[in-house]
Amino acid sequence: MDARKNSSVFSAANAVKDHLYDWYHGTDSYVSMGVYSEGDYDIPKGLWTSLPVVCKNFSYTVVKDVTVT
Repeated sequence: MDARKNSSVFSAANAVKDHLYDWYHGTDSYVSMGVYSEGDYDIPKGLWTSLPVVCKNFSYTVVKDVTVT
């Protein structure tokens, strides 16, 4: 980051921008987003975790049965 003269703040801000864009405009395929777990993929319900989702108009749906490696 020293070579680019940027801090991690810019990287985090860019990730937020990308997520909000996908969340509003939607995605053609699934993306990984930090969402509230409902018990999918054997992740305990109630945890915030990164899951594959499709989204549109400030709504998301967790994609089921994606092979996680």
